[in-house]
Amino acid sequence: MFLDKVLDFLFPPICGICLKKNNNWICNECYDKLNINLKRFKINNKINGNIDKKTKEKVDEKLEEKRSKKYYINNVYYLFEYKDIARKKILDYKFNDQSYLAKMFSNIILKNEKICKLLKSYDIIIPVPMYIKKKRCRGYNQTELIVNDIAKNLEIESNNDILLKVRENKMQSSLDYLSRKENVKNVYEINFIEKIKINDRKILLFDDIYTTGFTIKECIRELEKLNPKKIDVLVLAKGKIEKKIER
Repeated sequence: MFLDKVLDFLFPPICGICLKKNNNWICNECYDKLNINLKRFKINNKINGNIDKKTKEKVDEKLEEKRSKKYYINNVYYLFEYKDIARKKILDYKFNDQSYLAKMFSNIILKNEKICKLLKSYDIIIPVPMYIKKKRCRGYNQTELIVNDIAKNLEIESNNDILLKVRENKMQSSLDYLSRKENVKNVYEINFIEKIKINDRKILLFDDIYTTGFTIKECIRELEKLNPKKIDVLVLAKGKIEKKIER
């Protein structure tokens, strides 16, 4: 508590957009500019029914039966379109060493009763992980900071250790549509030590941007190995990418 007061004195909270002093890290005027409107769409995530031997030893019969189905249907919720000021601030947060924007994004979510009600309907929130070397280089995982703050304020459970990114790949934003799909294959793994924590529970996976959905789908495929009740997704923004047509 004392440390928080000292930090607020040394680094007073400001609106992440207009940079004027604001205890909520975003002023009402800038909040309105973001045009926040919680929307939802569904994704059909194709699951490979063949489970490797290592995984079979760690999952139960109920899950093996469940994975024999062709598709899981997951809801994806998003707050705004990935463009204009929202796009700029997400890029600043991720790549321009502006970690303080985590407070702005988390407070944008906490300020909205509809979003808070949605969050409270899940048992646990899990951020999309970052490769450990990249996290050390950047100094933080942008999704993890937001999730930690949301979970603390709403008294919801979160876990940063269940889902792991086990190898570094190219940045998705640097690739075309088809290359993005291959780029995220086998880069995420489950930490089976954490298995009991999501078994038969409602999971909300959190990320900053949804474009092709390949990253999200790979994460869902891994989390399904632990037999949750359901997995839905919340992202800050939904972007678009042109599909490359093969001739």
